Amino acid sequence: MAADVVREQFGALPAPQRKWELPCDSARWFDVDRAYVMQGVWDLPLLPEDHEQTMLALYRGSGRVDSDFTALGDGRFTVHGYDPEKSIGYTVTSSEPPTSVQLWVSSSRLLAPE
Repeated sequence: MAADVVREQFGALPAPQRKWELPCDSARWFDVDRAYVMQGVWDLPLLPEDHEQTMLALYRGSGRVDSDFTALGDGRFTVHGYDPEKSIGYTVTSSEPPTSVQLWVSSSRLLAPE
C-alpha cells in the first residue's frame, strides 16, 4: 500500500513517536474482547516545496480507489487511504506551516490469546 511510497519518500521509518491500543468496537468485532485498534503516529520533516509532489506520490502510490487527496491551501495537503483487506487506514497531513507531515496509521486486529 502506501508504506512503500512512504519509505521511498522518507526512508525507513523510526519507531512511532506515539502509539497506543484501544478496544475495537466496530460491528465486525463488537462482542470480541480481544479486538483492538492499534495506532501509530510519526511527525516527519518535509521541505515546504516538496509537500505537493510527495503527497501526490503517496496518493497515486496507494493504488486504491478508497483513498483521497485534498489540497488544504497555503501549500498544505492531506492524503487518506484504507485497505479493507488488511484493515489498515492511514492519513498523511501537512503541518501548518508546511515544514513537516504527520503520518497516522491505524489497524483493527484480533490479538493472540495470552
